[in-house]
Amino acid sequence: RDGMMQGYDLKLVRSVADGLTVPLIACGGARDAADLGRVLHEGHAHAAAAGSLFVYFGPLKAVLINVPSEEELCRLGVYQPR
Repeated sequence: RDGMMQGYDLKLVRSVADGLTVPLIACGGARDAADLGRVLHEGHAHAAAAGSLFVYFGPLKAVLINVPSEEELCRLGVYQPR
């Protein structure tokens, strides 16, 4: 699903993460910031990577560096300020 922006394969990520004794970084498919939270919480990943999510914007996939705010990341439960 890498680059397709259709969401992470949560079943696959959870299956792999639950079978490992080392941290798992999920990569491939994030369509929005909520997907980051889902893969961490529902998929049991320890970290999440995303590329297209931060580069393409809107229905026309215009190139725009798009970084979620600290507030949005906190609300999704994927970041906690120190």
